[in-house]
Amino acid sequence: ASVAAVSHRHPVKVRFYELDPYGHLNHSVYVQLFETGRVELLDEVGLGLHDLEDEGFRFVVTQIATRFLASAVGGDALVVETEVLEIRRASSRWGQRIMRGDEVLATQEVVAAVTGISGRPVRLPETMVERLTSYLVVDPTSSPEREDCCRRLGRRAASSGPPSRWFGGPSWGPPTWFPESPVAPLPYCSASTTG
Repeated sequence: ASVAAVSHRHPVKVRFYELDPYGHLNHSVYVQLFETGRVELLDEVGLGLHDLEDEGFRFVVTQIATRFLASAVGGDALVVETEVLEIRRASSRWGQRIMRGDEVLATQEVVAAVTGISGRPVRLPETMVERLTSYLVVDPTSSPEREDCCRRLGRRAASSGPPSRWFGGPSWGPPTWFPESPVAPLPYCSASTTG
C-alpha cells in the first residue's frame, strides 16, 4: 500500500465571492486552492517562494490535471491535502485533493519543473529533497518492469506512483485518476540515484 509519512493539510473556507452564478465554488478557484496548498507545504518545510528565490530556485508548473467530482458551496469548510508523488532531478510531481469532511470534491496532479532564476532547468539540491521527504509518497511494492526502467534512468524504484486511495485508478501510471487516459504508464522512481 502507498503511504506518505504525512499529508499536508491546509484548511480553507469557501467565500461568497468565489461562487459561480449557480452558487457553486467556481472551477478556477479549485486550481487556486490547490496552489495555496502547495505553497503552504513549501513554506512549512522552509522552501517558501521567497526562500527559494533567495537560493536561486523556482518551482514552475509545467502540467496540471484536475478532476472535479462534487461541488462546494458558500460557507463550506474544506481541507486541501497535498503530497509529493515523485521527485526527479529537475522536476517534481504532486498529488492533491480537496476534501469536505470525508468527501473528495476534486483531485489534481501537478508537475513542476525546478529552474534557476534564468528559467533554465536545474537539479534540485539534495538539501531541498530532504526537506520534502516527509511529504513524499512511499510504496514498498515494485515490479520488474518498474525496476528495469528505473535502472535505465539511474534511479531506484521506490514507489508505484500515485496511490489509488488518492485518485481511484490503477496503482501506478500517470494519470491514474483518469482510467480512460491514453497515456501509457510510466514507472515511478525516487530521487535516489543509488540502486
